[in-house]
Amino acid sequence: MKFNETDEKNWICSHFDKMLLAGSELDQDEYIFKHPLLLSIGVIPIITAAKGNDLKVTRAITHLDEIRKHYWVNFHEYPIGKGPLEKILDSMRNGSIQPNEAIEQARKIECSGLLSPLYIKAIMQNWVEELNNDITFTMQAAEIAVEAVIAMPLQSLSLHVMMQSTEGFIRLAHGSLLRRPDGKVYARAINLGQWSAKVAENSGNLPLKGEFLHNIGTLSLDAYAANFGPSPEFLENINLWLGRAVNPMPQTSEGLANARVFLSNAVALRDAGSERGKTIKALLETIIYEAFTLGKNPDINYLSSLSEEALAHLDPQLDGSHITRINDLMGIYI
Repeated sequence: MKFNETDEKNWICSHFDKMLLAGSELDQDEYIFKHPLLLSIGVIPIITAAKGNDLKVTRAITHLDEIRKHYWVNFHEYPIGKGPLEKILDSMRNGSIQPNEAIEQARKIECSGLLSPLYIKAIMQNWVEELNNDITFTMQAAEIAVEAVIAMPLQSLSLHVMMQSTEGFIRLAHGSLLRRPDGKVYARAINLGQWSAKVAENSGNLPLKGEFLHNIGTLSLDAYAANFGPSPEFLENINLWLGRAVNPMPQTSEGLANARVFLSNAVALRDAGSERGKTIKALLETIIYEAFTLGKNPDINYLSSLSEEALAHLDPQLDGSHITRINDLMGIYI
């Protein structure tokens, strides 16, 4: 169910009113973190239009904005555990509900109607650290968060939340695939990244499109290459690794071809400097790993051109590890 404009306004303002009635500022903050919808910048014009410029309203909006700005930068300080998704995930963790039940609960308005970009950013960043403890649960949590976001009924606010959840899911998937191959996680991350890249393109934000393409390109590269050096034994090693997949992964040649296409399309869209240099470095790396996969020699002139271009963009002081990697890779052939 998607809200119309009136339903959306009433939903937002009802939670704003309940926050004001919560009592002290400490009690209000408790309500806010349980209903993080209020931390979306998109609610401010809706509340202002409905409530006017009453001093109490203005002060409350200012407070919401201050909280949002603080935690957007300091997201690791965000009070995890109070929001609607955590309650569902706690029930799944203790066995009270199964993952399919958790997804259904996350899709309900009591959860999906309370999301904001800041909340999704904070919890997904927090889950990155959980990958070392329980990959399966963490990626289930990420999937449940995405399903909640897809079901979000507030049409004027949902797009930014969806873009944020895509970024978070790709980051988690990247870390997950370095630890354990999983074709389902891989496909979900690629599909979400392609969708977000298209949304960015349609909105005219080409640098953002380039960022999403870079992210799924490096995810595709690292899923196959990060754990193994480029060598004649690469294909044998990666095939053994892929044999451990929870769900079947694409063949190595397909995964690296995906990486090459995404990264090639991203290069011109990335800002000049380190961002573009890192994308070109990843493209160079992909081409070299593809050559070992296919048992062919790469075009050395093309590799040299990519190497020179990447080094021209990278900062010797800030990007030392990337520069070293380029020199090591080129040392295979030169």
